[in-house]
Amino acid sequence: MSQTEKSKEQSRLLTGILPSLSILFVAALLIVFNGGIRVGFSNHTGLLPVVRQILDANYLPDHFGITLRLFHHRSFAYLVAGFAKLFGEDNALISLNAIGSTCLSFGLYALCRSLKLPILAFVAFGFFVAMTVGWTGWGLETNTFVGNREIQPTTFAHATLLVATASLLSRRFRIAAFFAGLVVFFHLQIGFAFTLILLPFFAIVAKSSGWKEALFLVGLFIIPVTIPLIDVLQMMNRGLVTHPFTLADIYFRQPSHFELKEPQAAVWFIAHLCLQIVVYVWMRRSYQAESDRLRVLLLMSVSISALSAIHFFDYYYVKIGTLAKFQFIRMSMIVTVFGALSLIVFLNTLATKKSKRQAVLVNVCLIVVASFLYFFPATRQGVPYSFRVSRYAEQNSDWVKACLWIGENTPTDARFLTPPGNEGFTYLSNRSNIGEFKINPDGAQYLAQWYERLRDLAGGTLPNEKGFANIPLLNRGYASLSPEQFVGLRDKYQAGFALLPKSSQLNFETVFENNGYKIVKLTN
Repeated sequence: MSQTEKSKEQSRLLTGILPSLSILFVAALLIVFNGGIRVGFSNHTGLLPVVRQILDANYLPDHFGITLRLFHHRSFAYLVAGFAKLFGEDNALISLNAIGSTCLSFGLYALCRSLKLPILAFVAFGFFVAMTVGWTGWGLETNTFVGNREIQPTTFAHATLLVATASLLSRRFRIAAFFAGLVVFFHLQIGFAFTLILLPFFAIVAKSSGWKEALFLVGLFIIPVTIPLIDVLQMMNRGLVTHPFTLADIYFRQPSHFELKEPQAAVWFIAHLCLQIVVYVWMRRSYQAESDRLRVLLLMSVSISALSAIHFFDYYYVKIGTLAKFQFIRMSMIVTVFGALSLIVFLNTLATKKSKRQAVLVNVCLIVVASFLYFFPATRQGVPYSFRVSRYAEQNSDWVKACLWIGENTPTDARFLTPPGNEGFTYLSNRSNIGEFKINPDGAQYLAQWYERLRDLAGGTLPNEKGFANIPLLNRGYASLSPEQFVGLRDKYQAGFALLPKSSQLNFETVFENNGYKIVKLTN
């Protein structure tokens, strides 16, 4: 083989490897600058007991918390269960976090390539998303594009959304239809909103391609949607839409998913939308092919803006809640992702017009600027970086220690009264409790029973605050329950033990205590 042929072979090898390496690099950025990986925290406390029951039907068969969450992102619960069966629970969540971030990185890469951006521009885009530069990846509400440090289905939903969008831009409509269905598979609300946004585009495709192709596209979309649709039917049978579910229920449970996060969120959102408009108008004058694709992203952003406006109009002014329940604002962070991408397209187009070296310089500068804005505390918007894997069960807290002791020293069928504002009891102890604020129903399913249990644990009256502000009030009510009230709850819920603040003066037999909590036996 001649020297020239060797050089060509090495060049082809590098061309094949470089995209994969860049995708893995950006995936690592997404994990590290999102604060690392966490296992067992937050939403995992409701997910993992369901996963354990999927793997073992005898696991806490009558536990109310599992009943509440049985169909909550059930497709994802089965995915976690499959990985847990192979690798163990913690390793399953860690590996799914890495896989999810890699899928999200691939989605960003696919979107960049559909716009003819070089690999270095994709890396720069990855820095913007990972470091949330200029609100990139943040939206109008509390959820983010990258997702929580605890892997959740939103990460996979956003990844498949990006691939579907990139396929739409590249006119690969069959792939776009299938991946749009996968968005629904991973997250019903995000998938529903995304489907509404894509409908006009596919209506145009169907009109030009004929009814046979249209039916084929519908079939590709429906294949991954079938399972979540079955789950929706099951939830409807459990009272998802037949029982009352009002704005007052939203205010009490999770207003952060429905309300404007803060005023600057709206400012940044509008800025990103305006940026897309300016870039599209400028590109349309001289770069028709590229501007056509940016127009698709702009139309999607305008659609998201319209859906978000409908959401806020219903939530803040009409105050009926019928449309707000669809949570269209969960799509709002996509606008800031498209806004940052439009800026990168604009700068790369200008630089490439001069020279490829100029384009490299522009993307390096973008990376430097993103890093500066992240590492300079006054301009940081994201969370502190971390290379750690944090496990809830390893936290050095009195609550965790008490729950772990229960798991090791009490009967497996024991039922506990626990502070309703604390989270993770069942995840940590593998025992049933009466109810938790964090583990709440989907819609109206078992909503009345959930309220009843919280009311009982709080002393007969629910607080009137919003969302997480109710937590200390619920716990305060629980701590002030009288011995007679505990006996009444013991008899009503067949609870054999209670987990109490150490300061409690109740005269029951104490079987364990530490600096923060004590466990008492509710004997007859």
